[in-house]
Amino acid sequence: MDRRARILVVEDDPVMARMILAALEQPEWETLPVCRLADGLGAVTAWGADLVILDRSLPDGDGLDLCRKVRGGPASASVRILVLTGALLASHEKVEAFEAGADEYLAKPVPPVELAARVRALLRLKRAEDALREQEAQIRKLRLALEQSPATVVVAGLDGTIEYVNSTFEALTGYSAVEAVGMNTRELKSGLHGKEFYRELWKTIQSGRVWRGKFNNRKKNGELFWEKATIAPVFDEKGRITCYVAVKEDVTELMRTEEALKAAKNAADAASQAKSAFLANMSHEIRTPLNAVLGFIHLLQGTSLTAQQQDYLANAGCASR
Repeated sequence: MDRRARILVVEDDPVMARMILAALEQPEWETLPVCRLADGLGAVTAWGADLVILDRSLPDGDGLDLCRKVRGGPASASVRILVLTGALLASHEKVEAFEAGADEYLAKPVPPVELAARVRALLRLKRAEDALREQEAQIRKLRLALEQSPATVVVAGLDGTIEYVNSTFEALTGYSAVEAVGMNTRELKSGLHGKEFYRELWKTIQSGRVWRGKFNNRKKNGELFWEKATIAPVFDEKGRITCYVAVKEDVTELMRTEEALKAAKNAADAASQAKSAFLANMSHEIRTPLNAVLGFIHLLQGTSLTAQQQDYLANAGCASR
């Protein structure tokens, strides 16, 4: 509660109202007095009251009617209510007040010091309940985020026993959350990785560091799949590791694509090497007889030939080069 606490005083007796307001003159509180039920109900929500001090008997009705309406409203259900009565505190009236939603039911006049103490206690209760509701809302939001995450999320204890899995894990592995919780992460192993692989993984996270990498796991139906994972230790307020959380992405198709590309590259490299070897071999096979032809042309040019024959040999020598 960042602002000052707001206390609504619903009291039709001016003298009693002044006594109550005087008892509540505290720097951390602000007060608003009204004298009718109708005014009180509007002020609870419009003014944003944190606590209502409510007279049981009012000119326009029973104060417990306001108590019931305040407690039943979704926007005002957390407001604390202290009911005052000028009558004797009969047991059945107390029961009726508490069943109507009152947090306190006291007989007038209440000593100022006691009234202030009771108000302070009720406001502490409201702050605690508000904080609890906020924490619960944050937990619900976090749970929804985890459940709707496209990544697999697994929380495991210090020995690897699974404590939580999200719906993505269920869809990917075929294990329901009920089946998975209580299993050990080793039950998902595919057998593809050796002991040293897992030894290094555990050594990393047990030392308080984050492990990142890929590993192969096995689904419930026996099918193997690849995951890219980030596994991190979770610490308590004293710095002790309490559990491990793994956020993982299914990269099976990516790994298959990479393997296919690798195979295609190897095949292309092999074809290129074969082509180079073929060309080198053919070049050698052609060069040997060609050199012989050139040698004979050169010899022929040294013999007695007609001018036309010499011209033919000259053209053959140029063409063979």
